[in-house]
Amino acid sequence: MQSTAAFALEFPEQLAPVAETDRADVRVEMKLAADGRVLRVKVLSSSQPELDKEVIETLRGWHFSPQVKNGVDVEATVLRGFVFAEGAPVDSEPRLSQSPGALSYRRGDPEPQRTYPMQSIFIEDDPADTPVALPNEIWLGYSLKSASAERKLGQGVLLDVVTDASGAVMAARDAGSAPAILLKRALPSGFWRNARFEPGYRGTAPVAARVRVPVRFYLPTNPMRLKEPEHPREMNGVAGRVAFRLIVEADGQVHDLKILASTDPRFEASIIEAFSQRQEPAERLGKPVAMSVELRYTFRPRS
Repeated sequence: MQSTAAFALEFPEQLAPVAETDRADVRVEMKLAADGRVLRVKVLSSSQPELDKEVIETLRGWHFSPQVKNGVDVEATVLRGFVFAEGAPVDSEPRLSQSPGALSYRRGDPEPQRTYPMQSIFIEDDPADTPVALPNEIWLGYSLKSASAERKLGQGVLLDVVTDASGAVMAARDAGSAPAILLKRALPSGFWRNARFEPGYRGTAPVAARVRVPVRFYLPTNPMRLKEPEHPREMNGVAGRVAFRLIVEADGQVHDLKILASTDPRFEASIIEAFSQRQEPAERLGKPVAMSVELRYTFRPRS
């Protein structure tokens, strides 16, 4: 491959990643920020030094899967190897198999599908009102601090995502011109660890490949922000916990509040009184929607 001018190599088509033990045309040292941004690239060895500038320019345009220490994303320096390739297209692109978001919406489904087991949030959709599904779409729930920022959620973000031969997310970047506040929220730590893809294939072999992923946002309801339950007087000095489920309709009305578990029945009345009042509904694409939420509330001891 000859270089005639400064340009960015297509990644991973022309700059294909290889395993640490495999032969590499170029090996680099990258310093990654905690959010995966590339802070610095240094070429350690290369079979074509005339392409070093292009290699650096290419890699600096991506966010890479951040390093994790004690469950927290951290700034770190990593070593990576690549081979120069001819840019042949894959026969099949990666396909999203597990979303990092709380929900996956599909027109015609009788119920929305929960895709992230750490959250217990469901949109109670009328299937006729469900947004038309986009290929490989991801929905993420975020609550921003200003109304102007919240309005931007409707824009969504288009990502270019690179997966390795196993389907794990290796790198991602903005494929359009998303506001920085949205791009940051489109690539939370959970994205790297929880999004999974069926890998791309060239012939019968799985390979690193790139795919376009639309990320859309919704604003979840948050009953906790409106009223704190009263600690029962007879339980002063006693801690307790109550798990419960409720549905907040699009007009904010609450129904089907159900206690799932509690450490003492005397805490349950306080939960029912506090969370039966009208709530702020969830929003999606600028419209209020009904949402079912499972919550846990802890009563702290009082003297």
